[in-house]
Amino acid sequence: MYDYVDRTAFPTLSSWNEASKSQIPVEHKVKDVCAECNNRHLSALDSYGKEFLSRNNLLRPIYENRLTLNYEYEPLARWLLKIAFNASRASGIVDPISAAYTAYMLTGESSPSAKRFFILVELLRPHLHDSISEELQPLVNERGESNPFLVRLTRTIFPEGLQERLSIDSVGFGGLFFHLAFIRNSVPSYEASQLKRRVLADNHWTLLLDRNAKQMKLQASHRNWIEMRIGQSYREQQLLSGDDDPFPLR
Repeated sequence: MYDYVDRTAFPTLSSWNEASKSQIPVEHKVKDVCAECNNRHLSALDSYGKEFLSRNNLLRPIYENRLTLNYEYEPLARWLLKIAFNASRASGIVDPISAAYTAYMLTGESSPSAKRFFILVELLRPHLHDSISEELQPLVNERGESNPFLVRLTRTIFPEGLQERLSIDSVGFGGLFFHLAFIRNSVPSYEASQLKRRVLADNHWTLLLDRNAKQMKLQASHRNWIEMRIGQSYREQQLLSGDDDPFPLR
């Protein structure tokens, strides 16, 4: 996956380095993993991730409005956790809620409760351009659509109070996004159920990844990849201009 991104990365696009609050060339590798974890645990997850992306033909721009996804829940969930956790370590801001699942990520033991950890899946629709700037030209097909394969890692910022109980990290592969939702173990069981229902209702255009299924059929949501970047693009411009962080990560 990383080699594919390196080969197809467009010079007009950049990544964001959270630690330095600066834009950098596209870079998706975290290189500080210990040898034992990498060789014994994480290499198997990466092998599954590569097979998952290839089997579902995801290493490309997705222009369809429907997609059938084939998967195995446990290795997929653990691989996504690995990507999200490594991204948070690279940023220097490790979320204590999601960090509690590192043992499950590494070994598959102590599978988290479906009430406190669940994954929402979203298929982004292609963006149809009214006009095409020179910098976006390489991303656009003959129909004026774009939905480039970019590996994206984002975190939802919640209001004060809710942020201490709920965390959502998102991992995107081009037009396909996985939103990993975590509810802290200290939250009472009844409240965790309420929070989960709230998240599902507020994100009704996504589908819950079924732990017991092997396949799911997705239909494109109302959002496209440019709309998904609006919040982060605004935050980057504010920080690069020397303004206060509009969405502080804590």
